[in-house]
Amino acid sequence: MKHTWTKTLAFGLIGLMLLSATACKDKKEDELPEDGSEQTTNMLQGNFDQNPGNQYNDPNNQGGNQNNQNNQNNQNDPGNNQGGYEQQTQPVVNVPDDQNPGNTGNTGNTGNTGNSGNSGNNGSSTDSTGLTFTSNGNGTCTLTSLGACSDICVVIPSTSPAGDRVTAIASQAFYNCASISVVQIPASVTSIGHLAFGGCTGLVYITVSTQNASYKDIGGVLYTSDGKTLVHYPAASGSSSASIPASVTKIEDMAFYGCKSLKSIRYGGTQEAWSRISVGSMNYSLNAASVTCSDSGK
Repeated sequence: MKHTWTKTLAFGLIGLMLLSATACKDKKEDELPEDGSEQTTNMLQGNFDQNPGNQYNDPNNQGGNQNNQNNQNNQNDPGNNQGGYEQQTQPVVNVPDDQNPGNTGNTGNTGNTGNSGNSGNNGSSTDSTGLTFTSNGNGTCTLTSLGACSDICVVIPSTSPAGDRVTAIASQAFYNCASISVVQIPASVTSIGHLAFGGCTGLVYITVSTQNASYKDIGGVLYTSDGKTLVHYPAASGSSSASIPASVTKIEDMAFYGCKSLKSIRYGGTQEAWSRISVGSMNYSLNAASVTCSDSGK
């Protein structure tokens, strides 16, 4: 009897162990996802822990977000914030278009050089300032010196600051002004004094208004309007050869002074006509140059 009871008790214990094992198995199967993949659960858990887009999520809210395919974008999306975690967003600052420095099409753009108020638009204010004038007492005046003008390119105005019409350039007005390179003479000038540009060794070009009735320039060289007098040849023109038209009968004093580059002269007239030209003093460069006339070599 004792042996039989012992066997019965043993079988009963074995049965209870089998029932417990079955119950544990059923419970584990209930906790797995529907596809029964433990690996899938671990992957979802790993994505949640490593996803930088969820660094503000509540760690206890993993179950509510593990199936959300857009979970990485939930950080700044208040519409997807269903897990109850605290939202952290950056403030949005709206910059008005008229203050946006990148909006180069705005009317307030300081770089818009096409505006009518552009300070670079000098208009008629290109005349040189600081020049010295002397009134002739009849509404006209004479330019007497460079004065306080520091321009390299001197633009002589047709009207002085006092309102007088500029009709003359005085003798030696620019004498020895080596700093100037260009002189522009207006139509109003009818008289240019002796040695007005003498010693201007830096002078490259002289230009005369086409409306001037008394003077003209040919290639930057100053002549009287009839072409008979060569008034001044710019010393710094840099040319080794100069052309003188056949109309010239007089060359002013110091007209060719300091023309160090000049080596030859081409004269449009005959050798006889060249010999009759009145050549002023101190034209050393002209006298040292070789002269070729229209009949040379005949």
